[in-house]
Amino acid sequence: MNHPSKEEVITNLQNKNPYEVEVIKVIRIATRIGDGTQENPVRLVEHYYSIEDGQLLFESE
Repeated sequence: MNHPSKEEVITNLQNKNPYEVEVIKVIRIATRIGDGTQENPVRLVEHYYSIEDGQLLFESE
């Protein structure tokens, strides 16, 4: 997974002029899915959950 650099994040935020930015803690669970076939290759899926109540916040594949 390719993550943006700190400079890229700051530039992106400055261009969008956000109302509020906050760094929060979350639970991240990374799982491999797929059976390795061409139709269903093995890939990484990440789930992000709230620490407060365990609610699923988003999924990234």
